[in-house]
Amino acid sequence: MVPRTLVVVCGLLAACSREKVLDTQGPVAPEVKAYVRNLELTGTEIKAHEAFSGSQLVEITGKVTNKGDKTVGQVDVICIFYDMTNREVSRQRVALVRGNAPPLKPGDSRPFRLPFDDLPKDWNQAPPQLVIAAIKFV
Repeated sequence: MVPRTLVVVCGLLAACSREKVLDTQGPVAPEVKAYVRNLELTGTEIKAHEAFSGSQLVEITGKVTNKGDKTVGQVDVICIFYDMTNREVSRQRVALVRGNAPPLKPGDSRPFRLPFDDLPKDWNQAPPQLVIAAIKFV
């Protein structure tokens, strides 16, 4: 396989992340659902290249901004990848804002990087759907 880099600016990612909230570990509090619109993703890109091991490494990078009035300690997202027939082939929950990092205060922005090295070969190479899985306030 020839190494390649795929870069796509993903305005769609920001829209998806603001519209959907899913907590796979219990009911979502109304305050969490309401706060999703205050988390803005900008400069989002997806890059795929061959790793040293020969596998494909996919990275989603961008910046998250807290436009609300609460301090956020953690934000988890579910990244849903599809194949060419629009069938889901991978679903992975990852931390966009990690609990062990300094909290994201109102008005703050922070870059993020979400690496994936185990996506199925039939992934359609399109940006995944991002769904807010959980928000934890400080």
